[in-house]
Amino acid sequence: MIIKEYQDEYYVRHGLLLDTFTDIAFSDLFEEAVAIAASFVCALQTQEALLDLIFVGDQAYRFSSGRGTASVDHLLEILAAVQVCRHKPFDAIVPTVMENLHQFSSCICVLLQWDEARRAFIGDLVRRGVPVLVLVVAADDLSGPVDPGPMKHFENRFHVLKIGAIEKGLAQL
Repeated sequence: MIIKEYQDEYYVRHGLLLDTFTDIAFSDLFEEAVAIAASFVCALQTQEALLDLIFVGDQAYRFSSGRGTASVDHLLEILAAVQVCRHKPFDAIVPTVMENLHQFSSCICVLLQWDEARRAFIGDLVRRGVPVLVLVVAADDLSGPVDPGPMKHFENRFHVLKIGAIEKGLAQL
């Protein structure tokens, strides 16, 4: 007699939200945000995890990479072609994130601003118990500390990364 035991396999799955919402067609902030997202995609190569890249262009997009899905190179190609979204509000990304939220072990949010819409979105994720890493890309002339808002109890997962010091900021994560 042969007995087979089945065990559910569970893979860590991260949501990587890239904020594309800005009025400026070409900006250093956006380029740095894309580079930061790419660094997380590249980090996936060394982990047994899945990564879902979510952003908005003319519509909301979600691309997965990791075990048995698209390659990391494919996600990097997508990131190389991502453009800013100037004609929609930040809230356009919320439905795509929320409909897939149950699959995510955590969310990494690379944001271009820390305004009320983004704070409300992050606050909603925190209230739902989702572990969130928030990275806000800021101009290098930003003075003073930024209020972490809904991340105040998780300040080790809220980082403002200034242009010109992005690498240093990422190294501290």
